[in-house]
Amino acid sequence: MDFGFTIDESDIKNDFNNLPAGDYIFALTGYEEKTSSTGFPYVNFTAEVMEGDFKGRKVFINNLWSNHSNPTTLGIAKSEKTKIALAIGLNAGSSVKGPSDFLRLLFIGNVGLKKKIKQIKCSDGKYVDELDSNGNIIYDEINYIKKYYKKGEKDRNTMVTPGRADNKPATAGLMPSFMNDDIPF
Repeated sequence: MDFGFTIDESDIKNDFNNLPAGDYIFALTGYEEKTSSTGFPYVNFTAEVMEGDFKGRKVFINNLWSNHSNPTTLGIAKSEKTKIALAIGLNAGSSVKGPSDFLRLLFIGNVGLKKKIKQIKCSDGKYVDELDSNGNIIYDEINYIKKYYKKGEKDRNTMVTPGRADNKPATAGLMPSFMNDDIPF
């Protein structure tokens, strides 16, 4: 095997920039079933942008609990799963057998940014909050899907233009006011 090369800093690629806030056509392309450290099962989905300049980019939908001792946590997870199910075209009253029922069906996701505490893994395998030289917690910004829409429910002409500075629809006034708010969730 030939491993030789000349080091050139211009070869460094940063493919981990966040998506600009806005609407994208997604499909759930994968999932991972996990168990929390306290023994509760949950699912993490991978949502992949299917069209446009950002095709192939991913946003992760984490911690969709299927069982939990905290009813509020479980209620939030059920609400999120229901929003996804309706956006991919499943009908109210439908029975979902498992996470694979959600795969490869298109929906529109309104992407936003939120802050997340940056953590580092210690030698014992546990994670702790990363601190700067002054002892302040360091935050990362990550993408998340704020709202889910059925494909066709939001007209392409009213979709937010990703990366547009004012984050307003391309054709203002066509989107109902409840779909064009500044509420961060």
